[in-house]
Amino acid sequence: MTGYESVEVRDDEYDGGQHYNRLRDEIRELPARDLEQYLLALSRLIDQRSARSMDEALFFDLLRSAFTAEAPEFDERWLTSVDPPGRPADDVDGGVGFTRAVVRFQAAELHRMRGKQLADEMRYFGVWSETRHYWCNFDPHSLLECGAAGLWDGEQAVTWGWGLVGELLETGRVYE
Repeated sequence: MTGYESVEVRDDEYDGGQHYNRLRDEIRELPARDLEQYLLALSRLIDQRSARSMDEALFFDLLRSAFTAEAPEFDERWLTSVDPPGRPADDVDGGVGFTRAVVRFQAAELHRMRGKQLADEMRYFGVWSETRHYWCNFDPHSLLECGAAGLWDGEQAVTWGWGLVGELLETGRVYE
C-alpha cells in the first residue's frame, strides 16, 4: 500500500479524514489573506466567542470567519511571546488560554519575520525564526490544511474544545 489508496472505514472506526476534508473544502474558496492579519482577526473572534462551548460547528465557523473578519492592530506587547506555549495539563478554561497564547506567539513571530524570513521565496521549504522556532506555512490556507493533516492523520477521535484550535495552529506551523 502506498498510502494513496482508498481505505474502507467501518462505522465503529474513527475517520479523521472527514474533518480534514471538511476543513479543506470549507476554506478552499475563501480569499487569500496575510497570516498575521488572519491570526489577529482570529484573536478578536476568540475574544468575542470564548464564552461559548466549543463544538464542531463553532470550530469550523471560527476558522472560516477569520478569513474575512476585521483584524485589530497588532499589539506590540505580544512581542514578549518568544516561545510556543505548552498545553497545560489542567485546561481549567477549556483550552481558551492555550489557544490565545498560540495566536499571540504566532502573530508575534510573523511580525518579527516581516522583511526577513517572510521575504525569502524559499520559506515554504521551512525557515527558522529569529527566536529559533521552525516554520513551514505562511498563509492561512496552508497553515490550516497542514495543521489538519497533521492532527487528523491518525485514528484518535477529535475532542472538541478550545485547545483544539491552538493545536491545529501549532501543528500547521511545523507540519510540511
